[in-house]
Amino acid sequence: MSCRYVVGRDLEFSLHRIAEKDVALAIARSDPAGDYIIEPTMNSRCVIVLYGKRGMARGGSQYVIAAVSGRNGMVYRSMRECRVAR
Repeated sequence: MSCRYVVGRDLEFSLHRIAEKDVALAIARSDPAGDYIIEPTMNSRCVIVLYGKRGMARGGSQYVIAAVSGRNGMVYRSMRECRVAR
């Protein structure tokens, strides 16, 4: 299974082979100067979504704002929730 994610104007990525051990992250767009960015590698089978420079200027913080699970494709509000997801 594959899922495509679009966040704001500047972030687009896909997860391929969701629920398999070799889940793959493909980044189409992730502009550090934009609203949102992601870490280029997965952390505990989760994709970390953060504010970009424009998002920070609009009141964002340096903390994780969402985590996308490579186990099930769902979006979570914290890394902890993402890590324990099935």
